[in-house]
Amino acid sequence: MDIVRVFESFCSTNEYFFSYGTRSVQNLLTNPDDYCKDKVHLLLEPVRRKSEVTAGVTGLSVKSRLYSGKYMFVLRDNFDLNYFNEKGTDQAESKYTTRIEPLLPLYAALEKRFIACENLDLVGHDNIDITDALDANLTGLVCTFQFRAYE
Repeated sequence: MDIVRVFESFCSTNEYFFSYGTRSVQNLLTNPDDYCKDKVHLLLEPVRRKSEVTAGVTGLSVKSRLYSGKYMFVLRDNFDLNYFNEKGTDQAESKYTTRIEPLLPLYAALEKRFIACENLDLVGHDNIDITDALDANLTGLVCTFQFRAYE
């Protein structure tokens, strides 16, 4: 199964909004119906696929494929909220507390799903906070990944 389908399946199982395409395509999803306020969105950018070849007695063969890429794991947000507690504001209403922090356990669950995939090794997976992304003001995590799938 291609890695795009793994992401799609995870989102379907968890009732997350899933979209696959370039960042410019993702930015076109500005209709409020496309970005539901309290629904988790996973926006996967194009995946890089690299074959890892080995030389054997019968010649060259593909031993594995390396998948790498980036996705946004986000919620729709209010542009006017503070990031954390600027100017002494209440951090309970901040972007971090209401949008980023709740996504961290979901990110960990996605990571566990990848680790559990047969014939797929998680090589690397990291994230960084993002706020007010794209025209729809999405806040959450920008994540990068690298997987190895064996033939």
